[in-house]
Amino acid sequence: FPYMHDGRLYSLYKVVDHYTSGIEKSATLDPILEKPMVFSEDEKNDLVYFLHALKDTSFLNDKRFSQP
Repeated sequence: FPYMHDGRLYSLYKVVDHYTSGIEKSATLDPILEKPMVFSEDEKNDLVYFLHALKDTSFLNDKRFSQP
């Protein structure tokens, strides 16, 4: 949080909506992203729940892995 390269999206739901609503074509866009992804509402929710599960707060807060 925030998401995207410029921090413009403040929820993973907005990120999923961004990729499912179609992305503006540009010279630097990967061709894979030119077609909107199609998910049901349940699939969108499942994807967001999965992405939230990847956050490991015990690792993120472990002082052994912090910068000196």
